[in-house]
Amino acid sequence: MNFIAATLELKDAHADTVKVYGLDYASALAVVPANGAASEVRFRLLCYNREGAKLTAFRDWKQGNRVLVTGNIVFSDDPAKPLDLIVTT
Repeated sequence: MNFIAATLELKDAHADTVKVYGLDYASALAVVPANGAASEVRFRLLCYNREGAKLTAFRDWKQGNRVLVTGNIVFSDDPAKPLDLIVTT
């Protein structure tokens, strides 16, 4: 895993909980903003699904808004899938 701090733009929030890496996460699709879709870096954001300020802020994030996010990237063997980013802030 690698640490990242980046401004991300929310593309799509998912209502379902995702069970991955042995834990339950709220998830969303976000990108590093770019001038074109071909140059965007896509992330599946994963926020630990435990009630608190971080999860509330994650769920209140509106589509199209940009937010500074820090977390750990989990790389996949499939380049067609977005990278997983486990959110720490």
